[in-house]
Amino acid sequence: MPIIMLNGVAYTPRQILEEVERGTQLGAVLQRMVETGAASLSQSEEEELAKMRLKQLLSRSSAIYARLSDTGAEVYTPQQILEEIERGSPIGRQWIEAEKSIIRKLLMLR
Repeated sequence: MPIIMLNGVAYTPRQILEEVERGTQLGAVLQRMVETGAASLSQSEEEELAKMRLKQLLSRSSAIYARLSDTGAEVYTPQQILEEIERGSPIGRQWIEAEKSIIRKLLMLR
Protein backbone atom coordinates (compact mmCIF):
# COMPACT_ATOMS: atom_id res chain seq x y z
CA MET A 1 0.00 0.00 0.00
CA PRO A 2 1.27 3.50 -0.74
CA ILE A 3 3.02 5.42 2.03
CA ILE A 4 4.25 8.56 0.25
CA MET A 5 2.86 11.03 -2.24
CA LEU A 6 5.04 13.18 -4.45
CA ASN A 7 3.57 15.57 -7.00
CA GLY A 8 0.18 13.90 -6.69
CA VAL A 9 1.50 10.37 -7.29
CA ALA A 10 1.34 7.76 -4.53
CA TYR A 11 4.25 5.34 -4.03
CA THR A 12 4.39 2.02 -2.23
CA PRO A 13 7.52 0.92 -0.37
CA ARG A 14 8.19 -1.56 -3.20
CA GLN A 15 7.94 1.17 -5.85
CA ILE A 16 10.27 3.38 -3.83
CA LEU A 17 12.79 0.55 -3.53
CA GLU A 18 12.62 -0.19 -7.26
CA GLU A 19 13.32 3.45 -8.11
CA VAL A 20 16.21 3.57 -5.65
CA GLU A 21 17.69 0.31 -6.98
CA ARG A 22 17.46 1.59 -10.56
CA GLY A 23 19.36 4.69 -9.49
CA THR A 24 16.81 7.15 -10.84
CA GLN A 25 16.55 10.77 -9.81
CA LEU A 26 13.03 10.01 -8.58
CA GLY A 27 14.44 7.18 -6.47
CA ALA A 28 16.94 9.55 -4.88
CA VAL A 29 14.20 12.05 -4.06
CA LEU A 30 11.91 9.38 -2.60
CA GLN A 31 14.76 7.84 -0.59
CA ARG A 32 15.69 11.24 0.82
CA MET A 33 12.06 11.89 1.75
CA VAL A 34 11.82 8.60 3.65
CA GLU A 35 15.23 8.79 5.32
CA THR A 36 14.97 12.38 6.47
CA GLY A 37 11.34 12.25 7.43
CA ALA A 38 10.71 14.92 4.83
CA ALA A 39 7.76 12.97 3.51
CA SER A 40 5.39 15.40 5.10
CA LEU A 41 2.14 15.63 3.22
CA SER A 42 -0.29 18.47 2.87
CA GLN A 43 -3.61 17.88 4.57
CA SER A 44 -5.30 17.15 1.25
CA GLU A 45 -2.52 14.72 0.19
CA GLU A 46 -2.69 12.96 3.55
CA GLU A 47 -6.47 12.67 3.21
CA GLU A 48 -6.20 11.36 -0.36
CA LEU A 49 -3.51 8.84 0.59
CA ALA A 50 -5.54 7.59 3.57
CA LYS A 51 -8.62 7.10 1.38
CA MET A 52 -6.54 5.33 -1.27
CA ARG A 53 -5.06 2.96 1.32
CA LEU A 54 -8.46 2.24 2.87
CA LYS A 55 -10.01 1.50 -0.53
CA GLN A 56 -7.23 -0.99 -1.26
CA LEU A 57 -7.45 -2.59 2.16
CA LEU A 58 -11.22 -2.82 2.32
CA SER A 59 -11.66 -3.97 -1.27
CA ARG A 60 -9.59 -7.07 -0.45
CA SER A 61 -11.29 -7.72 2.89
CA SER A 62 -14.18 -10.02 3.62
CA ALA A 63 -14.13 -9.28 7.34
CA ILE A 64 -17.07 -7.88 9.24
CA TYR A 65 -16.27 -4.85 11.40
CA ALA A 66 -18.10 -3.92 14.57
CA ARG A 67 -18.28 -0.61 16.36
CA LEU A 68 -19.22 -0.77 20.01
CA SER A 69 -20.95 2.08 21.76
CA ASP A 70 -23.12 2.74 24.79
CA THR A 71 -26.20 2.03 22.69
CA GLY A 72 -24.97 -1.32 21.38
CA ALA A 73 -22.94 -2.67 18.50
CA GLU A 74 -23.08 -1.62 14.88
CA VAL A 75 -21.84 -4.08 12.27
CA TYR A 76 -20.33 -3.01 8.94
CA THR A 77 -19.19 -4.85 5.85
CA PRO A 78 -16.14 -3.51 4.01
CA GLN A 79 -18.46 -2.08 1.32
CA GLN A 80 -20.52 -0.24 3.94
CA ILE A 81 -17.37 1.26 5.43
CA LEU A 82 -16.27 2.44 2.00
CA GLU A 83 -19.68 4.07 1.56
CA GLU A 84 -19.33 5.77 4.94
CA ILE A 85 -15.90 7.07 3.90
CA GLU A 86 -17.26 8.42 0.60
CA ARG A 87 -20.17 10.13 2.37
CA GLY A 88 -17.85 11.68 4.92
CA SER A 89 -19.95 10.36 7.79
CA PRO A 90 -18.59 10.33 11.36
CA ILE A 91 -17.79 6.61 10.99
CA GLY A 92 -16.01 7.25 7.70
CA ARG A 93 -14.05 10.13 9.25
CA GLN A 94 -12.94 7.87 12.11
CA TRP A 95 -11.52 5.38 9.62
CA ILE A 96 -9.75 8.14 7.67
CA GLU A 97 -8.25 9.69 10.80
CA ALA A 98 -7.07 6.28 12.02
CA GLU A 99 -5.42 5.57 8.67
CA LYS A 100 -3.75 9.00 8.64
CA SER A 101 -2.30 8.17 12.05
CA ILE A 102 -0.94 4.87 10.69
CA ILE A 103 0.67 6.66 7.75
CA ARG A 104 2.39 9.13 10.09
CA LYS A 105 3.69 6.29 12.29
CA LEU A 106 4.97 4.34 9.28
CA LEU A 107 6.95 7.34 8.10
CA MET A 108 8.43 7.86 11.55
CA LEU A 109 9.78 4.27 11.63
CA ARG A 110 12.48 4.99 9.08
